[in-house]
Order: sequence, then C-alpha cells, then structure tokens
Amino acid sequence: MEEGRERLVITLHIEDHDPAKHQEKHQEHAEKRQEKHEEENQEHEKHEERLSGLSPRSHSILAAVSGEPLTRAEVFERIGLHSDSRAHARHLTPLIEAGLVAMTEPDTPRVRTQRYAITDAGRALLDSFR
Repeated sequence: MEEGRERLVITLHIEDHDPAKHQEKHQEHAEKRQEKHEEENQEHEKHEERLSGLSPRSHSILAAVSGEPLTRAEVFERIGLHSDSRAHARHLTPLIEAGLVAMTEPDTPRVRTQRYAITDAGRALLDSFR
C-alpha cells in the first residue's frame, strides 16, 4: 500500500538587479537625507542669526570668499553643501542682497565663469567676529 504524498510548490519572484535603478534610488535617498539635514539646521541657524545677526552658514560663506573669488560650486564645497539652486537661494542670495558678497560679473549672473567675492562691508562684518 502506498501512502499519499503532499507536494508543496513555492514560487519566488526575484527582481532583476538594475544598477541604474539602484543608483537612482541611492541618489534619491541621499537627496532626502540632505534636505532633512538642511531643514534641521535651518531652524538652528535662524535662532543663531537672531542672536548674532549672521547665521553660521553665512559666516562660513563670508570666510570662504574672503580670500579669492570662488565659483558657486567652490563656495558650497567649502562649507559642505551641495551646490544647487535652493542652496544658492537660501544662503548666497541673501548675502548678495545685503551687500556682503558680490558677483564678479553682475551683468550676467548666470554666466558659467561667475565668481563670488567678499565686499568691504562683508569683510568688516567678518572681522568683527574675530
């Protein structure tokens, strides 16, 4: 006499590894992490700015451009941020509008060779913290 046997069939679906998708997901995660970090620091910087009149990031930017004029990418590399339009609008534009940083080519603000330099007012403010 033969005993009945039960069979169990399991089917697994394994996604193909797509390096491009993996890189894209990694980039998205890094951007989200950077955004979260910036948002957390933004509140702290606002508080510091109220106390000193100049945020720590603004102080870092002034220090970065106090030597030679730098490109936008060089400025943000020196202070540890990604050089994107949001970072420019949040951190560099207010310094330009306040007259603390100047563009080397103000008539063509989006030119590839644009650099940023500290103004006399920016240097005086920076020196007052030393």
